[in-house]
Amino acid sequence: MGGMASLLIVSLSLGRAAQSVTLAWDANSEPNIAGYKLLYGTTKGEPSESVDVGNTTTAAVSNLNDGTTYFFTVTAYSIYNNTLLESQPSNEVSYKTAPLGAHTLTVNSGSGSGKYTESTRVKVSAKAPAAGQEFDRWLEDWQILDNPFDSTTTALMLFRDLTITASYRADKIRYLPRAVFTARKKGGALKEPTGIR
Repeated sequence: MGGMASLLIVSLSLGRAAQSVTLAWDANSEPNIAGYKLLYGTTKGEPSESVDVGNTTTAAVSNLNDGTTYFFTVTAYSIYNNTLLESQPSNEVSYKTAPLGAHTLTVNSGSGSGKYTESTRVKVSAKAPAAGQEFDRWLEDWQILDNPFDSTTTALMLFRDLTITASYRADKIRYLPRAVFTARKKGGALKEPTGIR
């Protein structure tokens, strides 16, 4: 059989009791593929587990240990004259699970979301405001922030999952007269126009 295409991690799913990872890979180009085997373990180049995932190009692996690096490859197989023919393994990819005690930080309308251990300091930033708006403050678990009124600040992770949400308000109205009308401005206020009543 021919070689495999690259193996890709497309999404990560971290459960509370046990961690898991979802993997995906490109289909083998040979027309007689019967299925795929996902191989993985905690030693690079030496898989200790093998899972037949059938004729699909995605698989989820669950019950992974906290704070552990896993290495993954995949092989394709076909059956010819009652004989199993298996390809060479794909490239190997690694994934490290979150350490014990990690909690989720969710940043709505901004960046910085992820899994972090207690006492980790995380940079968070609000997304750019829409036209006519400006950043106002962070809401929900804002107490973890160095400054809840700064659009970019630092969060301190606690012993639980946390959520912060960037809020916005209408931009303040500003009056900037054109240069030809600056003479009408006196003491910060506009002079009353003359000639028209």
